Amino acid sequence: MTRSPSMKFPRGGLRPAGLLALAMPLLLSACGGGGSAGTPLGDPPTVSSVTVTATQYGQTAQVAVTGTNLNGTVTLAPRTCRNVSRLAGTDSQHATLYCTITGALNSTVDVVNVNSGAVLGSGTYTVAAPEVTMAVSNGGSVNGNLVFSLDPTRAPITVDNFLDYVNSGFYAGTIFHRVVPGFVIQAGGYTSDGALKTTNAPIALETNVGLHNTQWTLAMARGGAAASATSQFYVNVVDNLGLDWQSSAAPGYAVFGSLSAGTAVAQAIVVAPPCGGLANGSECKPTTPIVITGAVQTK
Repeated sequence: MTRSPSMKFPRGGLRPAGLLALAMPLLLSACGGGGSAGTPLGDPPTVSSVTVTATQYGQTAQVAVTGTNLNGTVTLAPRTCRNVSRLAGTDSQHATLYCTITGALNSTVDVVNVNSGAVLGSGTYTVAAPEVTMAVSNGGSVNGNLVFSLDPTRAPITVDNFLDYVNSGFYAGTIFHRVVPGFVIQAGGYTSDGALKTTNAPIALETNVGLHNTQWTLAMARGGAAASATSQFYVNVVDNLGLDWQSSAAPGYAVFGSLSAGTAVAQAIVVAPPCGGLANGSECKPTTPIVITGAVQTK
């Protein structure tokens, strides 16, 4: 809290009315007449330029801002940025902020006044659609990469959730625990010894957004509740339009990407012993664990 400057009175003192007149401006200022609590009074910030350096969706971008009165007075709007932080030691004419790009591939990052929320300036960015390469192996007939292209424009919550698991290393060591010929292959929850991994909180369901459960698309598994998906995902090995949104009572399963390379590896998972030769729709757990040995964001 800023201390009020001490006052010196003329020799002989002031009458009470004079003291009251001097005190009133101080009382008014202390009650918030000049700005928000905890924020120094002064001229509002202005922004003259915003430069965004972003290399990958879901990764940290640098936002360089120039202007005036920028010391602690600006931040980034959450529309396309999350996890905002600020580089220490910047001056009143330069601010360097960091955030995680989210929600769009070609958009703007808005610099806003921390007090009013008013947009002071914007910078544009372009990043490629995010891509994840997942290495899988059972030490035999299944050995290779599944490459997924993700769609954050239509399923931003689901994509961000999946990337959080990928970039934290969560999927390494998990298995394809459910194989259903003529339907799906499912993974992302169990280790090879059958242990269910601890996950993050469930996410909102993103269906009825123009994405469909067609062959080789990537979608989130979930429980009975609509908003119950966490880490487990599946790949449609055939068209499964019955898994799409049908109504509010049958909201479907969220598609958020597709298999852009590695269909032969996916087909090898479908026929891995003892799953090969089973009737379509028969559930199977491969005898030899099909392990995700690594998953990395490659775009």
